[in-house]
Amino acid sequence: MKTIFLAGIATKLGNEVVTVAQIADHFNIKVEEVTRKSGITTLRRFDHGQTLVATMAHTVHRLLNSVGVDVSKITGIFGSSSFTSATLMPSFTAHAAYEVGLRDVICDHVGLGCGGGLQAFKSAFNQLVVDASEGRVGRYIVVTGDDIRRILDPRDLNTNIFFSDGCAAVLLTNDPALATGYEVEYARTMAVANGNYGMLEIRSPFSGSLSNPAAGYMTMDGPAILRFIEDVGFRFRALAAPRASQLDAGYFIPHQANFGGLSSSLVSTMGLKRELVYTDGIRTVGNLLNSSSFFGLEDALKRCLFNRNLPVHLGAFGAEQQVGLVRLIPIRPQRIICTIE
Repeated sequence: MKTIFLAGIATKLGNEVVTVAQIADHFNIKVEEVTRKSGITTLRRFDHGQTLVATMAHTVHRLLNSVGVDVSKITGIFGSSSFTSATLMPSFTAHAAYEVGLRDVICDHVGLGCGGGLQAFKSAFNQLVVDASEGRVGRYIVVTGDDIRRILDPRDLNTNIFFSDGCAAVLLTNDPALATGYEVEYARTMAVANGNYGMLEIRSPFSGSLSNPAAGYMTMDGPAILRFIEDVGFRFRALAAPRASQLDAGYFIPHQANFGGLSSSLVSTMGLKRELVYTDGIRTVGNLLNSSSFFGLEDALKRCLFNRNLPVHLGAFGAEQQVGLVRLIPIRPQRIICTIE
């Protein structure tokens, strides 16, 4: 198999900054209570001038300009989003492909929730394995993002103190001319599938009676999520098998579920060193759902939060009880950062 590279990455947050003080004031509680529950200091929202699809298209073009690849050279796009604010069908990925200028390419919408980004990443990786086996060069964009505020009940404290709006774009390729960034050693996902799907739920607006349809806000079952977090470290090790011991020596970037529960679980159940687990995302921008791991990688590289010679593991879990893990081997990590705004 030819080497597959993560050759570029770009992210974009919502323009509107929501402070922890504003959240506390909205719910008439103390700032300390918000911080204790989520660990955040600020959240980000798309403002009235931003849409997810247009923001994503701009982010993809920044990425392609940064790595020097014309859009005509892209052979496919894989994406994941739970909610775009415009339509559920056609999908976010199809809309993004059109706005970017892609035509007659592979276009697949994959997964939901926080694990969806790594599901889309895995699909692009698997397509590159096929391309390489058939002697083709592939260049695939992975796009992720959510306009999450629109499906959060403004009266629900449990959901309004975690999630932010944003998007991410990643370039995966087996093109040796783009041998930079990271080699992707593997990209794997699994479904726990123990039937506890209600930990995160969005009821269909058509599930009620015709005269009284159900609301479409997202709900969270906190105790069920905590139970899932307690076990997620073992799932990551299962995905890394038979070389799970490699996790101990790398830098781990989980999606930013919350500061206390997830980071403590990873440190205790996986035997990781706390300084080698990325946790700054939940503090600075909250949970970006399917984009969290990609944002964390770019953020950690830009701010030199870890030794760039270390391998990196991206981890995520979420709706549909999906757990995903990606292992990255450094080549020239600093080269993947897109700094053009």
